Formats: sequence, structure tokens, C-alpha cells
Amino acid sequence: MSLFSFSSFFPLPLWKILLDSLFGVLMWLMLARFAILIFIQEQSAVPMLRQIIAGAGRILRATGLIIPGWLNIRAHDLYLAFLFFLIRYYVLPTLADYPLNTPGDMPMETELASLFRQFIALF
Repeated sequence: MSLFSFSSFFPLPLWKILLDSLFGVLMWLMLARFAILIFIQEQSAVPMLRQIIAGAGRILRATGLIIPGWLNIRAHDLYLAFLFFLIRYYVLPTLADYPLNTPGDMPMETELASLFRQFIALF
């Protein structure tokens, strides 16, 4: 049994789940930033919102070269979220060789749904 074999916990090897989770967190972070900035300004008084906005802002600055210049500045978050989704849905299953039929089959969301079901079953 390999050191990195968690087959009893996860249906995929750990590195595949971590790679998908990295892009999943980036995707959901960009979507959260977009949703937050619809309702509030970038200079929020709530510390949690400031952290989300600042963290996603760093990602925006780091990926500034791949965002088209003609795109509205408010749409940059959605553009990156969609780009991360495309990477998760098309590129990662091809490179990591795991089956993916629908967006609901993505490893991170599948694991979160499973944990949520287990949590609900406790009550």
C-alpha cells in the first residue's frame, strides 16, 4: 500500500483531488468576489469580506495578462471563474485521467456534498 493511497477515503488518488480542489477554490473565490462586489464596495468594513476581496484581487493581478483588455473590469472575476471551470471540466480530467460526465461529478463538489450528507445524517 502506497503512502499516498487513500482509496478507502476517496475514489481518486489524493493528488488528483488536491489539484481539482485548488482550481475549485480559485473558481469559487472568483465567483464569491463577483457576487460580493455586486452588493458592496471594495472597501468593506467586514474582515471576512475584505479577505475574500483581497485574495481574489491578488489572483486578478497575477492573471492580468490572460484577461482580454476589452472586457469590462467588473467582468474580470466572471471571466476567470469561467476559465477555471473550463480547466476543471476539460483539462484536468484529460490530464489526470478521471471520469467526469457532468459538472456535478467534479471531485471537490462530490466530496463536499458527501461531507454535507454525513453531517446532516448526524441530526
